[in-house]
Amino acid sequence: MVAEVLVETKQIDKTFTYLVPKSLSKKIQVGIRVLVPFSNRQLEGFVMDILPTFDANYELKEIISF
Repeated sequence: MVAEVLVETKQIDKTFTYLVPKSLSKKIQVGIRVLVPFSNRQLEGFVMDILPTFDANYELKEIISF
């Protein structure tokens, strides 16, 4: 399962895809605030969508917590 997360930063206005860890999979829902790794720091963001799968040519990072 993956989540589309709108990261709170002034320079970027788009969503990023993150893996939902199994420990959070039953609790995750659209609209909640989450903590995600972004570049070399951790930022807060909002879950905008949840998808069962996602095909990527790169390794996705996991949501840290909410």
